[in-house]
Amino acid sequence: MTSEQFYESQVGQKFAGYTLDCILDNDEGSHWYDSHADNGERVIVYISADNAARDRRRAGLHGFRTSIDGRHPLNDSPVFASIGDHRRMMPKQLRETLRNPDTRPPNIAGYEIECVLGHGYKGITFRVRQTHGPKTPYALKLTIAEEYTDKTFLPEVDSMAELALADRDHFPQIHHCDYFDFVCDGVLHRLVYFIEEFVKGSTLEGILRTSPESLNATFLYNYTSEMLSALATMQACKLMHDDLHAGNVILIDRSPRRPILIDFGSVKARGVTKKSRDDIRNLASHIAAIANAIQQYTPVRTSQEDRILLACESLLAFMSDDDPMRRPDDAHDLEERFASFFSLGSLQQVLKHPFDFGNAEEVMDNSLLYSLSAKSFPWRAQMEASSHLLVIGPRGSGKTTVFRSMSFKCLSDAKLFEDAISRTYVGLYISCNREFRQRFSAIDPELLTRRQDDIRHYLHLVILREFVTTLGVCNINGNLLEAETSALREFIRSHTMLLNAVPPDASPEIGAIEAIVTREVSRCRMALWNDQDIEGLTSQGFIADLAAFATKSIGAFLGKTLYLFVDDYTEGKVPKEAQRALNHILFVPNSSYKCKISSEVFGVALDETYGNFLTQDRDYKEWNLGTEYCVNLPTIDQKSFLKEIVDNRLRLCNYSGRVDTVIGNSKYAGGTLARTLKREAEIRREKKRAKKPGPQELVDRMVQREVEDEGFVAEYHGWDTICDLCTGDVSNILELLNRMYEECGVKSDTEGRITPQQQSSVIEGYSRQYISKIKGIPVFGERLFAIVDAFGNMARQLLQEHPGIDRGPNRKDPYQVLRIELDEAGNVDPESDSGRIWKLLQRYCIFIDAEEGRSRRNTLSSRVLLRRIFCPVFRMSLTNSESWTISRQKWEAFCNDPKRRAEAFVGGVLESTSTSDRPQQTFGFLSQGLTND
Repeated sequence: MTSEQFYESQVGQKFAGYTLDCILDNDEGSHWYDSHADNGERVIVYISADNAARDRRRAGLHGFRTSIDGRHPLNDSPVFASIGDHRRMMPKQLRETLRNPDTRPPNIAGYEIECVLGHGYKGITFRVRQTHGPKTPYALKLTIAEEYTDKTFLPEVDSMAELALADRDHFPQIHHCDYFDFVCDGVLHRLVYFIEEFVKGSTLEGILRTSPESLNATFLYNYTSEMLSALATMQACKLMHDDLHAGNVILIDRSPRRPILIDFGSVKARGVTKKSRDDIRNLASHIAAIANAIQQYTPVRTSQEDRILLACESLLAFMSDDDPMRRPDDAHDLEERFASFFSLGSLQQVLKHPFDFGNAEEVMDNSLLYSLSAKSFPWRAQMEASSHLLVIGPRGSGKTTVFRSMSFKCLSDAKLFEDAISRTYVGLYISCNREFRQRFSAIDPELLTRRQDDIRHYLHLVILREFVTTLGVCNINGNLLEAETSALREFIRSHTMLLNAVPPDASPEIGAIEAIVTREVSRCRMALWNDQDIEGLTSQGFIADLAAFATKSIGAFLGKTLYLFVDDYTEGKVPKEAQRALNHILFVPNSSYKCKISSEVFGVALDETYGNFLTQDRDYKEWNLGTEYCVNLPTIDQKSFLKEIVDNRLRLCNYSGRVDTVIGNSKYAGGTLARTLKREAEIRREKKRAKKPGPQELVDRMVQREVEDEGFVAEYHGWDTICDLCTGDVSNILELLNRMYEECGVKSDTEGRITPQQQSSVIEGYSRQYISKIKGIPVFGERLFAIVDAFGNMARQLLQEHPGIDRGPNRKDPYQVLRIELDEAGNVDPESDSGRIWKLLQRYCIFIDAEEGRSRRNTLSSRVLLRRIFCPVFRMSLTNSESWTISRQKWEAFCNDPKRRAEAFVGGVLESTSTSDRPQQTFGFLSQGLTND
């Protein structure tokens, strides 16, 4: 039996309780089956050639549920399968029949079929001409009618018509649509056809595959600008494409090669996608692929071309954020950001508004970045200590800005060369987002595992390039002697093959050496990409040798320590297979150099390296900013650090007001936010009980007025509250203040304070928008959202209705719960649903690790705190006094039914109190609104 016969023989068989109805599609090592259970439930079963093939593609499955090993019913051979959620797809046999000129219909609805233009999971597209009438070419898309079982296809038609009317340059017109019946292998299939404007050209996917050398920086500039404009048009029409892969963009044949968006079968109202990538992240993939092709095939570029690549690199850092809660979703804003990089043909970055450049990786100008940074920060001592340091914490907590601002090159660019010289270390900044993620996109894990020496060599070259450019800074400042340049040439000759092509008597200067190393970095990267051999690999101890050379042979660096500031060293940017190659370089103690590494929570695979485990405190120190900011509310030093960042921006943009004058302090009628929230809830209940029955809206309005008269409306306001809310997340603070300044009309000459009512309105709106982004987390988004929603409603109700915690004579404190304590966390299977959810809640900083001094070998923490930015949605306080302690079994139950389990906990806590006349429970009144947000 051949491999294909084996897969075909599965059709009609029952596997794991599901009958395999037909093959939908197949790829390398896997076949997909449309399947049903006896109760009618439909799923897709993916049967793979072997266990490894199944595991490789599991992460990309639509709605992955579980993996199952089984036996073939006919020959008892092993079967490796995964089960995922059902999705409507055209069966493979039907698609093949329609693609074949001998078996497809010669014409459809009066249109003669000429050739196939393309096909996808749900349909196929032909080039056609009318059988009678003008021979104008059209595109005819034929798709499965099941796609429209619960809806009409007219919305797609109307959407395309609306988009074409709004932007004829990027959206094709649609002319006609209707049903079409076709018989394949005796089975009648109802299909839907669309007649659209024919666009002559090639897909971006096809060009990247067949002629990537034809792309240049000018094309990239135009493509980025026009695609952002097209997405902005879609968003203005309240739509999203939701399937914007490179095969759904056609580049017209004539110059300029304008992009046209096609295939609107997945178009829907703008919202959170259920797919792994939304429109903006798909566009980021296009831009990265084009930039990679340009760098591979155009090694020699003009300065303008390099400026375009730099601008796109900066934009990608913002667009490609792995965290859906931080990822941009406004194409018009991105379009303006991209345009702002260019002025009269040159790359410029000027802070025009105080809250621009919320992401440090957008800032390409070191001088601007240094002027935006705070000159002191609470963890400076840890950064400058002579040890390897792993800094973890939420995105936006200032790690990138601090790392870059401490590098020798950044200090020099900011005209602080003497400051750079005076420090006890020489800092080199390495961006993993730029050097690994944007460069290595999607290299196969097996290749990375096999080529560990090459990956180390690549990092060595990147570090060497940064070192040479730093020496270039010294040269510009007159602090580099010819003897030192000569020593550098000798070091490179003795440790690499980079200067082999340079005659021995030649003496390339620093600029020429930098160009040689830069070209080698690109060559090495492409060799890895294409799985080609690399000659002249550097030795294991290359960085130690470089550090020793620097501190002994370069006058400006004599006696200093080499510090490597390795930023965003997280699994989303540097795959764990690559990390395993690099960990023993970056973490193992040595006397020559020190590594300061930033990462997200659970972002570093600190596993066995050459037979030894990397041990916290012995091999490296750890500084958890999330824990530092969240367990202890921001200290005076932390708040001063954050205030300095904001005031720097206000000063640079010539704003008269500062944080103290425009935002002010936090003052609450009850003394604290928690007491004020609780007292407000009590007053509302008292007022409602005193009112005569009447229309609910009228009663609520009267109660609101009386509560306001008593001065007990809890308004989230003031600098202390904003710092507490954002738990050290600088980008959160900048986003929030940007919205507050805009909505409250703060101008450059405004010095008066924004009222607490205005501040609270903005804060609660921002919090609601932020929490809704949880739904965008791939696969688990809806479940994570339901958990936060249930927990938040639970905490709100306990704060409002619990009589209080006895703290001594005549004192009761509000019941405040932000913390979950998971008993037996170490026994939770991290691969189970409940284990993955517990880990993802921390990975995306929805809950923050509340344990200090703990090894980070990807073990599950047992204590976490809800991120405070979500608290205003639920009218919760920002401090914690109690813990929700829960067993492993109850955590699993909570994950499966969070609302009911949280309700039960609230009922049990309130029942155990001696309070009487307790108000009727209203648990979940926010839940419906949030779910429908």
